[in-house]
Amino acid sequence: MAKKKKSKSSKLKSQKSRKAWQMLLAGDDYKTIGDAVGYTSTAIKQFARKKFRDESEKLWAAEIKKGGKCEISLRDYDLHAHHLLEKSVWPHLSRDLMNGLSLNADYHEFNVEISPHTNLVANVEFLAWLRQYRSDKYLWYMEHKDDRKYIDIDFEAEYWKLKENRHERDKVIDSKMVL
Repeated sequence: MAKKKKSKSSKLKSQKSRKAWQMLLAGDDYKTIGDAVGYTSTAIKQFARKKFRDESEKLWAAEIKKGGKCEISLRDYDLHAHHLLEKSVWPHLSRDLMNGLSLNADYHEFNVEISPHTNLVANVEFLAWLRQYRSDKYLWYMEHKDDRKYIDIDFEAEYWKLKENRHERDKVIDSKMVL
């Protein structure tokens, strides 16, 4: 089956998006970026919010899965980054590294005996497992589970915080390799 060709307009949009993203990362303001790519500063602000939201989610997920294994089964394939507290209900905690576990797809969504998403019994078993084996995350969960509030999230700040966290971790790993 032949691969669909991108239209000229979609290629242009993706080129403009890449340029806008590079300019955002360089610290350019919305008006400058808008003028450079032919969009209004309001459109660039909306683009920036969505892009920083998506990219900070990717960084968060990569940090959660960095151990390379499911925290329950120790499987090293088909890993998902699970939010202990749902990001739609607790958006202000969605990028907190304590709010995540690396789980194999089976334990994340399908296992009927222990899973945060399949059924009530499996969810209760998941919380029992969390309490026994990841008490730090269980205590964090218990402390924050009633903290339901909506605040406007600054995804740009979350992106840079996660990026800095990753950079600091890589420096520590590099220094250990030298020893």
